[in-house]
Amino acid sequence: MYGLSLGIQQIEDTLPDPVYALLSGLNAATVGIIALAAVQLSEKAITDRLTRVLVIFGGCAGLCYNALWYFPVLMVTGGLTTLLWDLYGRRTVTTLRAKLAGRRHSSPPDTEEINVQSIPVSQLQPSSVAQRRAIASQASTNPQDSLTIPHVEPGVGHQERETTDTLSHAIPLKVGLTIIVGFFASFIAILIARGITNHPPLELDLFASMYLAGTVIFGGGPVVIPLLREYVVQPGWVSSRDFLIGLAIIQAFPGPNFNFAVYLGALAVASISKPTIIGAFLAFLGLFLPGLLLTVGFQSIWRILRTKPVTTSILRGLNSTAVGLIFTAVYRLWEIGYLSSDTTNGQSLGNNPFWLVVATIAYSCTGWFKTPPAAAIVLGGVLGLCCSKLLPFVLYRSRCSLPERESLIITMASQGVNVLRYSALLGGLFYGVWHQSTLNTQAKDAEKDREYKHKESLIQQAKAEWLRKNPPPPKNTGLITDPEDPRFDFEAFLVAKAAEK
Repeated sequence: MYGLSLGIQQIEDTLPDPVYALLSGLNAATVGIIALAAVQLSEKAITDRLTRVLVIFGGCAGLCYNALWYFPVLMVTGGLTTLLWDLYGRRTVTTLRAKLAGRRHSSPPDTEEINVQSIPVSQLQPSSVAQRRAIASQASTNPQDSLTIPHVEPGVGHQERETTDTLSHAIPLKVGLTIIVGFFASFIAILIARGITNHPPLELDLFASMYLAGTVIFGGGPVVIPLLREYVVQPGWVSSRDFLIGLAIIQAFPGPNFNFAVYLGALAVASISKPTIIGAFLAFLGLFLPGLLLTVGFQSIWRILRTKPVTTSILRGLNSTAVGLIFTAVYRLWEIGYLSSDTTNGQSLGNNPFWLVVATIAYSCTGWFKTPPAAAIVLGGVLGLCCSKLLPFVLYRSRCSLPERESLIITMASQGVNVLRYSALLGGLFYGVWHQSTLNTQAKDAEKDREYKHKESLIQQAKAEWLRKNPPPPKNTGLITDPEDPRFDFEAFLVAKAAEK
């Protein structure tokens, strides 16, 4: 991303139309893939009716307002909602239902009304269907204490939990608390330093903005993109065109969207004629450091918190609301993804229905046909190039005279051949990389299979050698082998010997 920022600084203000079409295609495909991720995450986050409502709430509320402090408030609201529902709401609703029905239990509980997520992690995997029914029955029949579950004899899930190594990488409690306190102290100090300075240097302002974004943002990379645009474009550090160009290109690169901070930091510092590597480092450090510190710090107390029903209830609401914010990010990226020479601020992809087709193709290829996301994004760029070549002919063929139309057809045919040629070349390169990766994976699997069979063969040989040296004692079949015994049966003796051979 740093190299990309150096290249962007050297390009002209106005780009050719095919370049804008390529970038718009990349953005449209990115929107489709992020929409797929939002759908898949919502399927995992929705466990009951309340979490479904919180996903809808997060998406709708995120569309109404856009500020850095707003998203954390929505997240906290979602967590408190699930906590209050588990503590008081379910009990109140159950009591009201019982009063209206005239008895304690009017009907079996709805599966979505059972608070599965409020059960401690140690009890999340009961060993049988009967145990799950016992937990569900107790959760609905004891409304006075909905967060307390009956004792269930540990089964397979409990045994797996005991054998899981959770102590090898544990952080000491004092170290973890020190990291957490130090982080919040540094967070407050940075904000105060920027606030009391009349004209803070751009480096401090950039680092403080990224540090704040990395601290309060929830929901992953797609959620942070609209906020980063507001933080670096609105002060004039980065032009809207450069922001959108970088956003389109980064989607085809591996790694998280947070790497976008390196690109933005370098461009921001370039506006004051300072070394761009300084801005790239400050932006990267400011956006990544809060998450790393909080992760390491809370690891020391997470083993205790994860067993508390209150913690699981709050996290259930936080996760559901965060998924809703990803749907918000899909809409905001959709509204700025269309690039053209007419405007530098980005337009809605809905201005041209073709981009909806590109987003749908990327969604379908990734979700249904298991196409790698990078390949789907590149396909979106290729479709954008095709659109840039075919759209002028579609728009103007009805306005041209016959000779002009023939000339336009010849020109478009030549350009179309070039587009197909370079698209085939690019597709061949990606296919070659993918095919080589597949061959390497198959070779590694085959080598592992051969090694496994070789070890299995050695084990079988060792067993056979051990049995040869240590034959089992003869079985007492009741056969009399002494010819002097009056009960000796010669015919039975011959049959037994034949069976041994």
